[in-house]
Amino acid sequence: MKHKSLSLVTLVLVSSGLSAAEELKKITVESTVLHAQSIEVITDEELERKLSNSIGETIKNEPGVSSTYFAPGASRPIIRGLGSNRVRVLENGIDSLDASSASEDHAVSIEPYTADQIEILRGPATLRYGPGAIGGVVNIINQRIPTRNDFAPLEISGRVDHATVSDGNTGSLQLRGSQNSFSWTIDGLTRDTNDYDIDGFANEDEPENKGRLGNSDVETDQYGFGGSYVTDKALAGLAFSRYDTNYGVPGAEEGDIRIDLKQYRYDSLFELYDLSDAIESISLRSTYNNYRHFEIEESGEIATTFDNEELESRLEIVNRVNQQWDNTFGFQYNDREFSAVGEEAFVQPVDEKRYGIFAISHYHTDMWDLEGGLRYDRDEFEPDSGEDEEFDVLSVSLGATRFLQNNLELSVFASRTERAPQETALYADGPHLATLTFETGSTDIDKETSYNLEIGLQQQGKRTGWKVNAFYNQIDDFIYLASADTNNDGIADRVDEEGVFELDGELLVANFANEDATFYGFEAEVNHQLIQTNKYTLDGRVFGDYVRAEFDDNDLGDVPRITPARIGAGAVLSYDTWQTAVDVIVTTDQNKEGDLETDTDGFTMLNASVNKTVYVGESDLNIFVKGENLLDEDARQHASFTKDRVVLPGRNLIFGISIDY
Repeated sequence: MKHKSLSLVTLVLVSSGLSAAEELKKITVESTVLHAQSIEVITDEELERKLSNSIGETIKNEPGVSSTYFAPGASRPIIRGLGSNRVRVLENGIDSLDASSASEDHAVSIEPYTADQIEILRGPATLRYGPGAIGGVVNIINQRIPTRNDFAPLEISGRVDHATVSDGNTGSLQLRGSQNSFSWTIDGLTRDTNDYDIDGFANEDEPENKGRLGNSDVETDQYGFGGSYVTDKALAGLAFSRYDTNYGVPGAEEGDIRIDLKQYRYDSLFELYDLSDAIESISLRSTYNNYRHFEIEESGEIATTFDNEELESRLEIVNRVNQQWDNTFGFQYNDREFSAVGEEAFVQPVDEKRYGIFAISHYHTDMWDLEGGLRYDRDEFEPDSGEDEEFDVLSVSLGATRFLQNNLELSVFASRTERAPQETALYADGPHLATLTFETGSTDIDKETSYNLEIGLQQQGKRTGWKVNAFYNQIDDFIYLASADTNNDGIADRVDEEGVFELDGELLVANFANEDATFYGFEAEVNHQLIQTNKYTLDGRVFGDYVRAEFDDNDLGDVPRITPARIGAGAVLSYDTWQTAVDVIVTTDQNKEGDLETDTDGFTMLNASVNKTVYVGESDLNIFVKGENLLDEDARQHASFTKDRVVLPGRNLIFGISIDY
C-alpha cells in the first residue's frame, strides 16, 4: 500500500529533461494534496545526473534557481533572486531546523545523496509550511520515515564517486525493506574532499594559491534510520538522523576559518485515513532538532558557538467535500532556542515561538483548477537582553489554471505574503568573521510585505513540451544587508573587530535595513525530441531565466547579489543501455550591481556525462563519468557574499558507480 498523496499530472517532465515524446505521466508530489501552482519535480533519475555536495549546487541549474555558493560546504538555494528564509528548505515537509538561513556561511543540514526526489514549489500550497516563503519552498523527499509497505524484503541502493577537481570521494548506502505492514530504512554517507583546483587566482594578493582555492575542503558523515507501521487506514512512524560536517570557509584574511557542525534530528509522523465521507485524512508531523556548530579560527580556538534547539509540529486535516473540491486545515507550532556565544559572536541568544493556522482550498474541473490559501502567524522573540518583539503576519494566495485545447494550460497566481524579520536582522551587533562583515541589526526593522503576480503558459505535445513563466513582485520594507559609505569616498566602509573605522579594515560594514524593492523576470524552457529510431533517441532542451531587482528609491539603485541572466542548451542521446548528455549554460555579466557592490563577468559552463547501465540478476548497475566546467572557466557566483575571493571549481571529472537491488 502506498501512502496516499496526489498523483499530479503536470508538465514537470519538461523541466526534468525527460524525453518530450513520453506521454504525460503521473508523478507523485509528496508535498501537497493540491496542484494549482508552479512546481518543479526532480526525480530520482535526474538526481543521478545532477547530484552535488549540497542542495544549492544540486538544483542551481533549474530555471529560476541559483545558489549562494559561499563555500563548497555551504550553498543554499536562491529562487528568483530571493534567499535566506524567503526560500524554505524542508526535509519531508519539515524545516531543516539548522542555522543556514541566518547566514550564508552556514550549511544546510540535509544531504542530497539521500533524496528520492526534490520538489520546488511556489503558489498557495507553500502556506502549509510556514510564513514568509516569498521565493518558494524546496522540499527534499526521502523515505527515512517509510510511507509505504510495498518494498521488497530487502532493497539496496548505493553510490560511490570520485571527483578529480578536489581529489574527493563520496560514498552512500541505503537499505529498505517491508514485512507485512512494517517498513524500515537505514541510510548513511561519508564524504572527504580536499582543496579544489581553480583557473588562475581566487585572490591576486595571494600568488602562492594560484590554481587552488585554499581552505575549501569538506568532510561529512551522515546516517539515519527509521521505521513505520502502514495500513490502509493508518500510518505511524519514527526516524532519527545525525549529520556531521567540517568544512573550510575560503578567503578569510586572518587565516583559515572552519565550521564544525553537528545536528541530531528526531522525526515522527502519524496519519489516519478515510475517517468519514468528509474527513479524508488527519496527520501530525513533528521534528525535534539539536543543532550546534563551532566557528574555529586557524589557531584552533573556537571563536563562536552556534546552538539551535527547535521543535516544529504541524497538524493537518484534509476535508473532501466531493470529487472536485477539497480543503486542508492546519495548525503549526515552532519553539526555538537560538544562541551564538563566544568572543566573536555577532548576535545575542534569542528564544522564538511561532503559532500558525492555515487553510487551503482546491477546486478542480475538466476546464479549471482553482486554489486559494490563507495563513496567520504570531511570531514572538525573547532576547537575552533588550525588548521582546512580536510580529503578526498574514498571508493570502490565489491560483487558477485554465485547461485549453491541445494540452495548453494558462495559469495565474497572485499572493500577498508577510514575513517577520529574522533574529539576526533584529539583534545582530558585532563581527562575523566567517563572512568578513560587521553586522548591525535593529529592533526598528519592520516585517516585509510581498505582492506577487505570476502568469504561466505551458504545453505538452507528443514530441515537444514548452513553458514560460513571468513574474512581478513588489516587496514593501524589503530586509537586506546594506553597505555604508560614511566618508563619501565611493568605497564601502571597513572596520576592525571592535567596529572602529579603518580604511583597510578586515570587516565590511553591513547594516540591516528596510527598503521598498521590485523584483520581476521570467523563466522559459523548451524540450524537443530531435530524433527517434528503433535504436536510439536524441532529445534537446533550451532554457533561459532573468531576474531584475531594483529599490524603489532611485538613489539606492539595484538590490545587491542578484542572479544574472542565463541561457542554456542541452542534448541527451540514449542508445540501448548507454546514455550521453551535454549541457552548455551561459551566465551573463552582472553589471546591475547593488550600491558599493562589485560586478561580475559572465562565464560559460560546459558539462557532459556518459553512463552505462548493466543488468546483473535483480540488480541495476550504473557506471558513469561526468565532466563539469570542461572549459575550465574562471567563474564567480554573483549572488555569493564571497564572490571577490571565491572562484567556482575548475575542470572536474567525476567517476562513479551506483547500484539498485
